[in-house]
Amino acid sequence: MSLSALAAGARNPAPFGIWEERSEQADMTRAVARAVESGGQLLVEAGTGTGKSLAYLIPAALRALTTGGRAIVSTNTIALQEQLLAQDVPATRLLLADALGEEAAGALRVTTLKGRRNYLCRRRLGPGTRPPGRSRRAGAALSPPRPARRPTGCWPG
Repeated sequence: MSLSALAAGARNPAPFGIWEERSEQADMTRAVARAVESGGQLLVEAGTGTGKSLAYLIPAALRALTTGGRAIVSTNTIALQEQLLAQDVPATRLLLADALGEEAAGALRVTTLKGRRNYLCRRRLGPGTRPPGRSRRAGAALSPPRPARRPTGCWPG
């Protein structure tokens, strides 16, 4: 099923601009699908332009949709996270719509979680300081509704 979803790009390349079949991408898609199905682990190294994102998103999304489970994709950079959300997840939905139908592909839910370094916390803010450009009143809005249990507790900023 993963490969048929991947092959949908060749049948309908319009949403992707130029579409070219990549044997390395198909190989990686197969390997990821096997690892996902068996609950195993997989380490893959592939060069730029291989199509790694779709090769792991398609099998992960298929598994999540068919089992009702979740797939977690962890990235090292915010730039890749943004690429996945802006380009690769929508492309995955289009490819899955061709393989499974619009309704099934539309059921794919995606959310973003960023690491601790991307949240504002009291420890990093420092006692008695406010973020640049924030008034005392705006700074107060950063406080959680009730006191945090630990002074280093972090919350989205």
